[in-house]
Amino acid sequence: MGMMLSAVQENYLKTVWYLSQKEDHIRPIVLAEYFSVKAPTVLTMVNNLKRMNMLEYDRTNGISLTPAGTEKALFVLRKHRLIETFLEKTLALEPDLVHREAEELEHVISEELLMHIDRYLDYPQFDPHGSFIPLSGKARKTYPLNEVGKGFSVQIITVADSKELKHYKEQGLIPGSHWFIEDVSPDGEAFLLKKGSGFLAISGSLASEIRIKLDDGKTKKME
Repeated sequence: MGMMLSAVQENYLKTVWYLSQKEDHIRPIVLAEYFSVKAPTVLTMVNNLKRMNMLEYDRTNGISLTPAGTEKALFVLRKHRLIETFLEKTLALEPDLVHREAEELEHVISEELLMHIDRYLDYPQFDPHGSFIPLSGKARKTYPLNEVGKGFSVQIITVADSKELKHYKEQGLIPGSHWFIEDVSPDGEAFLLKKGSGFLAISGSLASEIRIKLDDGKTKKME
């Protein structure tokens, strides 16, 4: 996967990727608060990663990943989520321990061993939390469902754990499922989803708690 990075450098890239899924402008102070360090420490790391062509940074646009940085961040994320899946499925460990161990192992596990784990697990698409396991080197941009208009085919990536959404999960609105956005009310407060011959109506507020990725073909209606 290219040049070797330290565990701290990999954590910075992974964190920038996480934050970029939620906000467009990432300031150094945000990373300082996340890592509980001072702003100059963050700036030193950001500048180092910028020289390595992993990050872009200026005061106007904030911090962002380069294509090389995105590839590395997604590879670390892939390792983390595959390790979590392996530990959960084979050892039935507690979620907190699974996450803690994955945080350590993601920086030392080899790509060869990762491939064996992936094959052993039969190439899972989702980790124990329902989060998508990215393919190595390929970004899978996700969006809140309420930001997508009608006429799009989507795949559900994550669904928030809430009492309101439990009912919809029982109707098949789960990670990995594919839906077509049949209609959206003019005010964006109601969404009508279609899967096969079935329909599901949800509110705009609930749609904001569901993350999706656009299917290939985007506007092709699913039968």
